[in-house]
Amino acid sequence: MLGLNLGLNDPSNARQLASAAIEALPPGAIDAFEVGNEPDLFTKPRTFHVGRHLQRRVRQRSTYGFDTYVGELDRYLAALAGVGAPFAAGGFAGREWSSRSGELLGRTKGRVEQLSVHSYRLQTCGRQRKRPPSELIARLLGSRGAISRIGRLATAARRHGVSMRVSEANSAICGGVAQVSNTFASALWGTDALFGFLKAGATSVNMHTWTGAWYAPVVFHDRAHGKVAFVRPLFYGMLLFAKATANRARLVRAHWRGHDAVRVWATREANGRLNVVLLNVDPRISRKVRVRIPGVSGHGRIERMTAGSLGAVQGVKLGGRSYGRRSTTGELRGKSKVARVRRDRGVHTFNLPAASGVLLTVG
Repeated sequence: MLGLNLGLNDPSNARQLASAAIEALPPGAIDAFEVGNEPDLFTKPRTFHVGRHLQRRVRQRSTYGFDTYVGELDRYLAALAGVGAPFAAGGFAGREWSSRSGELLGRTKGRVEQLSVHSYRLQTCGRQRKRPPSELIARLLGSRGAISRIGRLATAARRHGVSMRVSEANSAICGGVAQVSNTFASALWGTDALFGFLKAGATSVNMHTWTGAWYAPVVFHDRAHGKVAFVRPLFYGMLLFAKATANRARLVRAHWRGHDAVRVWATREANGRLNVVLLNVDPRISRKVRVRIPGVSGHGRIERMTAGSLGAVQGVKLGGRSYGRRSTTGELRGKSKVARVRRDRGVHTFNLPAASGVLLTVG
């Protein structure tokens, strides 16, 4: 998904870039061109630090409103007509413009194929980043209201016959927060958020990242013998989601009777195998879990996603394996640990430790 520069206000430049990309890249490589990036921030410059990095958003215009954006979008879409790839619009940073997404799609009907949506759990930037990490972790794993917003936007997209893509998502704005976005809490949040986006109707999700960001799932550094990857906890949460949704798996309904600190998701793969993901976001209390799956016989297997605590920045394991402190191969290391869980009277019973996740596979 390639962005076309709306702040430049030059449709001919956008067409040249789009044409060059289509010519240079393999057929089908471009999912969509996104016209503009967070245009609702064009009048709001911001400067912030992420570690040693200074980020500055330069103010594009002194005045810029939603109607101006739609007018410029019209000019861009006219200039890009016949370029040979789908277009996405939206990509708003705030709720005010996002709430007008239905109006946007109505005014661009037939010319836009995707609604682009941005979603960051914590709106922490500047002074708010100095709050205690434990407080921010609790907020990260607390309310799931962002998913309801995504669901409303997906409904608006379907009403206008377009798909909805979460083209930017992560734990916090402004590159994330140290001791929060790079901790095991982000792994549990990431798995839960990806399932939430799927349920809400998103067709795809892009986890936002850049070199130096605290929320980067993987950080790369150059060494004398080549590149070295430092895999952060968030990537393990993404990997757990990928394992639970492999083989064309679809969401199935799951009911949970228990504490809100436990999140439950279930999928059925094309071959009929069932996956149940349970996430315990409570930092202290372990729970005994009983899983009843109607119409399924046989025992199950569980793989655990663990770390020392919610605030751990290292030591994450998935199914007993890890990328270690650094990786030059991109492969998980260690012996796989998959436990067998007996089915007794139709129920699979096992422990779910505090601050951990588990994937139960049956069939």
